[in-house]
Formats: sequence, C-alpha cells, structure tokens
Amino acid sequence: MKHGSFSYHYYSNLLGVFASNGYSFNFFTDTECKRSVFLRHDVDIDIFSCETLSVVEKDAGAKSTWFFQPNNDLYNMLSDRSVQIINTCYANGGQIGLHIDGKQFRNTEEAIVRIKEMFDFYSCFIPLSPVFSFHRPIGNDFNISICGYVNAYDPRFFSDITYVSDSNRREFWKEQGLAEAIAENRSVCLLTHPLWWKNEELSDNRIIEYVEESVVQQLALPALKKNIKRFAKIDAELEC
Repeated sequence: MKHGSFSYHYYSNLLGVFASNGYSFNFFTDTECKRSVFLRHDVDIDIFSCETLSVVEKDAGAKSTWFFQPNNDLYNMLSDRSVQIINTCYANGGQIGLHIDGKQFRNTEEAIVRIKEMFDFYSCFIPLSPVFSFHRPIGNDFNISICGYVNAYDPRFFSDITYVSDSNRREFWKEQGLAEAIAENRSVCLLTHPLWWKNEELSDNRIIEYVEESVVQQLALPALKKNIKRFAKIDAELEC
C-alpha cells in the first residue's frame, strides 16, 4: 500500500487493510474483542470534511466515533449546518461524542460536573452517546473517569492496545507499532483529524487556504444571506 497520502482513497485502502486482516470496527462503548479497531475522529478545526469521511467509512463497512467540540472557535455545534453534518455522520453509522477542552476547567471535580452538564444539554439536540475525548488535558491528566461515561483516553484504548494518531499531521502508517499490531492481531485505536483528509493530499499552505475558504463560504456568507436582508442575494458557494 502506497504511503504518504492524506487522501480519502488512501483512508479507504487503510480501512480495507483492517478488514482483510479480520478486524472488527468497534465503538468505544462496545465490548472489545480480539482484533478490534476503534476509529476516532477529533473534530477540532474542520467540521466540513466529516460528511465525506463518513461516506468513505460507510462504503468500507467501517464505523467510527466522531468527537465534536462544544467550545470550538470555527463552528457552532448547534448551527443548522453543524447539526446537519453531525446527523449525517450518525446516519452513516457513526457514533457521536464530545471533544472536551480540559483547559477550561480549574480542576477535575469541576470538569466532571461540567462535562455531565454538557452531555445533558447537547443530548437535547443531537444523537449523543456517553463517550468523550480530550482536546487538551486537565492539568496533565487525560485519564479522567466519570461514572456512566467512556473516556477515549482510558488505558484500554490508549496504552493497553496500540494507539496511533495523525496529530500534527503525523504519518501514523509509517509507525512500526501499527504494522506490528496488525501482524500480531492486536487491537488498535486509530485517531484522525478530518482537517488533514481530502480528495487529494494538500500542502500546508493549501490547508490554510481551505480553512479560510470553508469558514467564509460555508459559515460567514450563508449567515449574512440568512440573517440580513440586504445580503439576501449573496450567491454563496457552499461546496469547498
């Protein structure tokens, strides 16, 4: 399999490698079995690529958990467009969780209370499951236990099995641990960020341009058109 491409085609091939090696695609709320792969998407920048990624997974017979961020700087989880995207990911077989920024809490006790409140609130609007991941830890601790909820950084998903991530656009498929895990039939937790994955691999400069275009075309211009009469004739191009 060709390495080095953050493309949907490559991602589909990677899912095929897991499937051909007898792996089952599990949610974090599922009971782990031998050769489980837990697919995880932390949506901390780009929400607009989630729909296409979810279709790629559906076509590959895979399922994943999508973690959306309540205090995100670039999208509102409850905007019409965001709810549409979240519902599409869910309809394509995904599980929906929250991506929590631990830096907004003073301590673990406050975090537990506030995280429960977030789930109570957002569950009224989107199909949430009781599962969360951290964008930034509370202090230096990612492994916070909350009764009735699953933390994607629990040791059974983070250190007890093989954990690989494309954080900072890391080419995780080049890591020896991933190849060894597949060869030895060990379970894997695979974290991706939708920002990196597109129809074809983008340069860093093109990724910056993509973010600028998506915010303007899919958020700013539609908001002007929808909410202010004098801009009602804006012909916003909604496809990046």
